[in-house]
Amino acid sequence: MPIRKTILIAGVSRSTVYYWMEHAWIHWRELPSSRRIICLESLSRQAREMDSDSAIVAKNSSESVRNRPSSSNPVG
Repeated sequence: MPIRKTILIAGVSRSTVYYWMEHAWIHWRELPSSRRIICLESLSRQAREMDSDSAIVAKNSSESVRNRPSSSNPVG
């Protein structure tokens, strides 16, 4: 799919898509016309990985709040 459609589907910026391409996080091809097209399957995989990373961050932040010492304990 074209990069502009990738941007809309993934909900990321053009620079993010190029970053993913540079790091081979998504598959892409350059057509004879010099247009680049993105593999939908690799984009779906990247989205799943981002979602799982977000879930880990959310879980870790909730655990840090839960494990934080309570400030309501009396001092002394």
